[in-house]
Amino acid sequence: MLISVHPGLENEEERILRMVADAEWAAKILAGKWDSFLSEWENQPVLQGACKVPLTDRSNLRDRQDAVARGFTSWSLGKQRNLRNYLQSIDRPVVWMAGKMDRKFADLADSVWVEMPDSYLLGPLDAGHRVPWQAPEEFLLCVEHLLDMINR
Repeated sequence: MLISVHPGLENEEERILRMVADAEWAAKILAGKWDSFLSEWENQPVLQGACKVPLTDRSNLRDRQDAVARGFTSWSLGKQRNLRNYLQSIDRPVVWMAGKMDRKFADLADSVWVEMPDSYLLGPLDAGHRVPWQAPEEFLLCVEHLLDMINR
């Protein structure tokens, strides 16, 4: 099950721009203003939308700021391979999900799920980027559907 995922950036320029942006997020964390960083992070347009299930309190990560910053640089989408060319080799059922209010990831899912032989796109889900928290009932139905497919 793939939820609001990115198959990878398609060219070097996109990768460099993303690594720069992620390094900027890391620098904001390391500047020592955790609450300011957290507020800016949570107010990104991609993360907007009411959550029906509360998110975990992230203030407890304050003591792990170095690790969180390292995550932005070590796991940057800019450092990840573009996996589009490998999708057709996956021989297991795969369910793609994205919220309809998250146009970027909904469009990504819509463009790549058909490349996989046993893949399904469920939705449109009435959510943004945080599908399990913003549409928990729909999300649960999708999980149940996937389990039914696996157990056939």
